[in-house]
Amino acid sequence: ASSAFAVVGLAAALAIETAFISLWNVLELAPHPGFESRRDLVTIGHYDGRFSFPVSLDTLQRIDTEASTVESAAGVMTATQTLDREGRSAEVTTELVTSGYFDLGPPVLRGRPFSRADHGPAAAPVAILSYALWQREFGGRDDVLRETVLIRGKNPMFRSFSDSPEAEQTYQVIGVLPPRVRGTFSADIDVWLPFEQVWPVLGEGRPAS
Repeated sequence: ASSAFAVVGLAAALAIETAFISLWNVLELAPHPGFESRRDLVTIGHYDGRFSFPVSLDTLQRIDTEASTVESAAGVMTATQTLDREGRSAEVTTELVTSGYFDLGPPVLRGRPFSRADHGPAAAPVAILSYALWQREFGGRDDVLRETVLIRGKNPMFRSFSDSPEAEQTYQVIGVLPPRVRGTFSADIDVWLPFEQVWPVLGEGRPAS
């Protein structure tokens, strides 16, 4: 799976996990669109001397809550899924983001960003659209915030296997991002979803209950 993790407010060293977390990409020289106000943004991952690997959700949460030198931490995973609405289907690239992602600074053009409560186990599934998808699939309508969309797909780690199960879930649209925000590590993200809401469904490849 395409995964990366962003951390804001990093000082000289992390308070935890310093033995095996490697800072591998500082965005100081070229601020990413949507994060221009954050000059202290870096990405982190495991590095074994040859390859980089994603950080586990548990490790990420520990960094976010326990590392005194970190202001906020959030994880990002990219997944290709399908959006169904009004009898039509469209392939979309989704960014699954963990709690705290919008604390890092991405602006919202319409509606609101995810709150930390949106990532809770009892929260209603919600989605935020890219500007391009809003124009392409919803005609740029102001009432898009009252829309619900069905998004389905396979676990990204097993997507290439034809017999892997497909999961689906319905989301309430709560926001639209401005044109310049096109994804954290990919330039063509269509939909942002709370990781904690999606992964229990997508990760296990089962329909939502």
